Amino acid sequence: MSIASGLPLLVTGIFSCLIEDPPTWPQAEDGRKARARGHHASLPSHIGGERALDKVDLELDLKGLKCPLPVLKTRKAITGLKAGARVRVLSTDPMSVIDIPHFCQEAGHKLIARETDEDEVHVFLLERG
Repeated sequence: MSIASGLPLLVTGIFSCLIEDPPTWPQAEDGRKARARGHHASLPSHIGGERALDKVDLELDLKGLKCPLPVLKTRKAITGLKAGARVRVLSTDPMSVIDIPHFCQEAGHKLIARETDEDEVHVFLLERG
């Protein structure tokens, strides 16, 4: 078996987390997507059968930063927190949808939720491992 023949399986495995149906934002009364605002804003509650975001210990607004800065600043901020602390990361960098989940997997942190709002802001909820 050549390396090239195993490549499609490898690529499918790596990006399988991006292919699955993403959770959706809660809908406002007029049908528009509700936006996360403030320190205790909520993301969808159906992830893992529990409220995905009831309390956040730290929020990082990394909008406007380009790769690799969002993941580097996330790593620096999460390092100083205790295990189990929750961090919400806001980013406009399209690569953060790949970089932040990969960082969590490699560093032993838990990616609890991932959303993209109508303004193309990617919102991640992480729990320090």
